[in-house]
Amino acid sequence: MPLTIDEHGLKRQYESQGFFLCRGAQMNGRTADVYRELIRAAYDQAVFLAEHGVLSARGWRYTDGSFKHFMDQHNEITAFRELTRSPEAGFLIRELLGSGFFYITHSKISYKVSGEKHLWLPHQDTGDSETPFRGITLAVFLEDCDAENGTLEVFPASHKCGPLPHVRNAIEGEVFQQAVVKTLPPIEPLKIEARAGDILCFHPNMIHQSGENKRGGRRCIFFFEARPADFQYITASSLQKLKPGVLRHCVKRGICRLRSNADFPMSPRFTGFLKDPNRIRMALKRRIEALRPAHGSSWKQPLEVLRKKWVEVPASPSGRENTARLGALSDPELLRVWQKFRTECDPTALFEMRGWYQSLYQKTLIGKKVMDVGSGLALDSMTFAEHGAKFTFVDIVDSNLDVLRRVSKMLGIKDARFVHLQGLESLKSLERDYDAILALGSLHHAPFQFLKKEAAELVRHLKVGGRWIQLAYPKKRWRRDGCLPFAKWGERTDGPGTPWSEWYDLPKLMKLLSPAKFRALLYREYHSDDFNWFDLLYTGAPAGRI
Repeated sequence: MPLTIDEHGLKRQYESQGFFLCRGAQMNGRTADVYRELIRAAYDQAVFLAEHGVLSARGWRYTDGSFKHFMDQHNEITAFRELTRSPEAGFLIRELLGSGFFYITHSKISYKVSGEKHLWLPHQDTGDSETPFRGITLAVFLEDCDAENGTLEVFPASHKCGPLPHVRNAIEGEVFQQAVVKTLPPIEPLKIEARAGDILCFHPNMIHQSGENKRGGRRCIFFFEARPADFQYITASSLQKLKPGVLRHCVKRGICRLRSNADFPMSPRFTGFLKDPNRIRMALKRRIEALRPAHGSSWKQPLEVLRKKWVEVPASPSGRENTARLGALSDPELLRVWQKFRTECDPTALFEMRGWYQSLYQKTLIGKKVMDVGSGLALDSMTFAEHGAKFTFVDIVDSNLDVLRRVSKMLGIKDARFVHLQGLESLKSLERDYDAILALGSLHHAPFQFLKKEAAELVRHLKVGGRWIQLAYPKKRWRRDGCLPFAKWGERTDGPGTPWSEWYDLPKLMKLLSPAKFRALLYREYHSDDFNWFDLLYTGAPAGRI
């Protein structure tokens, strides 16, 4: 990015023409790697959202059932929140608004289904606004766009006309009426040709439209509107006039700031908690008990403790299997049993449990170099490998890997590698250019301090712009199970002999991975809050720390 947009004449173009296009390709080095992966993740999630509607339900549909757009996904899905917070977008907004602080009023993911007459008629973003406002609209292109797939079209310098009268038109095939400029000025529209990652900035009064998608795909563009945040501190007396819910909404949207935590009105429940010393002691006791290992178990050799349990691995939604027993089977019988396990975990029938992420990541991981940590029977990873991902399977139990070696050979997977994790030094021979690290249910079954050392070694092998993808258990599940000590909670979650299960949320996982820096692309609690999913983008680490 340039130091100022004036150096490239972009601000002058914005003032005279009402728009400019910032090329994502102008970036280079690590910044470009991270930004490209962020755009790719946002595109994958946008397409998945349109096809399945699993990650969110806030969408507008055409009458044929296809999605026109999803609203406010920066509040719902972390990848789109990261786009609004990205240095690339933030730099442009601050330069154009002349304000160090801004907030996002709304966002939408806009689609154009191939072969359908899905149009956006000429309109201004201020068309429905009763009063003029100061702001800027950004369109982040999630895929290459041109005239063939219904790219955005702008009317140069039309922002100088100010807010124009609009009328509501009913459009064939649409549920809602569109606001359309009543009388267009004599200006020819300009079709924007953009590459994935380019950002179009335009004035709220800019007239714009888009045509049909005649090429294929869904033509995904992420729009969001930013306005300057002119902060005013709130006094304690003013707070008493606001309902807590209203205040929280204003703070979350960036409309106001609080001078200190003391200014925030506490709920009666929390105030009562402060007044009751016994409740404080009980809460502290539960926290300490949760961290205490079970009596008689030793974590001085944590991998030995874990090996006793994890020779028995999940094989179906309700069952487990001992891989030492599986290893004694003949090759045809082993393949038949393994495929039976995978059939019982059918992603279509169990879409909410595991099918959704198989669908989301199947194309993403094609051709990628992936490390599967704690692979077990690799029911998901083998599927990804069959579709073209290059996997390194890492496990602490040798019999688990023996099963995978034989199964991968029978499935015709040629690029698979296998690493027996006898200690952290076993990882040091691996390359440092992995595109993704997967931990699908393996990195929450040991105490935090041990896993922090393991995570630090794993991150060394993840390239900048790579993905850390992890399945774990959320705090809601731990609370639902009675806030058991982690040494006892394991038997509740994964059966007898499980030495440890610990909940994770996004801040806790970020702490586990620190000092390495990550940006969240997706966080989701699902299957009645039994599981949570993390998809993090690696942005690097402080010099000399990793």
